Amino acid sequence: MKITVKAKVTDDSKNKVGKIESEFQNYQVYLQSGCTATVNLYSATKQQAQRALKKIKQPNQKKQYPVILRRDLVDIQKDIKFEGVYWIKIPVYPNSINIRIKTSCKYDLTEYSIRECKILTIRNEWYIFITIEKQDEAIIPADNVLAVDLGCKNVAVTVNTVNTKPNFYGGTLRRIRGFYFNLRRKLGEKKAADKIKSLKNIESLQVNHELHKISKAIVEEAKRTNAVIVLGKLKGIRKNIKGSRRLRRLINNFPYYRLVQYIKYKAAWRNIRVLEISEADTSNTCFNCRTKDKKARKTQGLFQCGNCSIRTNADYNGAMNILQRGVGILSTLGGFLTYPEPSVIIDRNKMIMKEPQML
Repeated sequence: MKITVKAKVTDDSKNKVGKIESEFQNYQVYLQSGCTATVNLYSATKQQAQRALKKIKQPNQKKQYPVILRRDLVDIQKDIKFEGVYWIKIPVYPNSINIRIKTSCKYDLTEYSIRECKILTIRNEWYIFITIEKQDEAIIPADNVLAVDLGCKNVAVTVNTVNTKPNFYGGTLRRIRGFYFNLRRKLGEKKAADKIKSLKNIESLQVNHELHKISKAIVEEAKRTNAVIVLGKLKGIRKNIKGSRRLRRLINNFPYYRLVQYIKYKAAWRNIRVLEISEADTSNTCFNCRTKDKKARKTQGLFQCGNCSIRTNADYNGAMNILQRGVGILSTLGGFLTYPEPSVIIDRNKMIMKEPQML
């Protein structure tokens, strides 16, 4: 299993940073020339550029390509004084240098095998992307199921057989997307096309950060409760969207696929199984009495069953349906035999379920 760790260069030596910048610029010149230009570039890095050229074939003159470092020339040592700080030896012309880097990755990089490293610049800051690999381990049989419902109002809602009290994710993500949508609209009225274009990368970085936080929290819950993660399949999520123009825009713009991929690779790294199941009719079926009613979803956030009168959060209802389906599928393998009881409060006189609170 491989993952790529993003590490920021924090070394305050201008000489070392200058060598990185020189190596990067010379790499661009060498690659853009079809590997024919005469430049000061570490010999092994020249060979990496030649391999990259075979894949790229025709370099884009407006694009900057990451410098690929040969893994056997890279060495990483942990700084014992500071958490997340490392010293990394990388090849730059004419000799290798040791520079200080910092990462938020909680895994000790020195305990894993280095597969590949890339140097690139983001918003005038230098970063090294380090791909590390660990040997596959035997997956421990799970005791529970963690269901994930992907939606518009809440990008993800989870319930667990250990505790079906829901966790709602995506509030910050909605605010980020809403802020930049309104900002682009205002700039569009002023015909500031250049400023609109410059916002795209900033928004993407912030959205990506939130997606990593959400996927990490979901995987951590699965690990903590020794659960299989059950996801609704995304196929067709954007087809036949019914609702307002705003709802269609939100669904079309939300990065569901990226979130699922983050959950999958983080789960694989932690030896957690991920099961994808059909989520057909999970939004219009009552998880309590199993009645299917397309009119039960009164609003984007409200589900009210016409049969048993349960009234609850629509995303919670969808998550519970996915949870029950996941339990049903796993029970055929000799695991779970009964559905979990809902943890939300029910008024037995009126049979109306109070909407669960956002955590």
